[in-house]
Amino acid sequence: MMRLTKDMETMRTSLYFVGRIGFGLVLATVLGVVGIGIAWSMFVFWGASSHNTLLLLFFSGAGIGASSGTFLAWFRVDRLPSLRVMTLMWILLSTIGGTGAWLGYQFGSNQEVECCVGPVLNPIAYMTLGTAISTNVAALLYAFIREAKLYGLNRAHKRSVSSPGR
Repeated sequence: MMRLTKDMETMRTSLYFVGRIGFGLVLATVLGVVGIGIAWSMFVFWGASSHNTLLLLFFSGAGIGASSGTFLAWFRVDRLPSLRVMTLMWILLSTIGGTGAWLGYQFGSNQEVECCVGPVLNPIAYMTLGTAISTNVAALLYAFIREAKLYGLNRAHKRSVSSPGR
């Protein structure tokens, strides 16, 4: 019976990560596109005319949107860290999301074949995918570290409780 419980716990943990990754990618992509739409409307209504301003707004909008989606997907209500840790994690995810958007744009803008056809996806799609993937990888690493710490704490607690004479 103990072996079955341990196997179920292992399966639950792996399904937890798979579900969060899938939900995180979908939510980060959707909110990244919403962020790009908000950035486009800010560009139009503020009367900016520089291409660099447009790209900066796109990177920021995609990064903030995707980081918000990733943060919501990986948010754990049962084990809340402090407000300071959550704020730092969201800022870190926003920075990583903006960097992922920039890298995705750089990759997507170099995909055009010069002779005949345009790219299959435009650079904005690569920007959205880059920011969604980069923020979810960062959240996954954070979750692995956190689960490893909690697993170590639980193991130490079980060892001290089950040992006689303490």
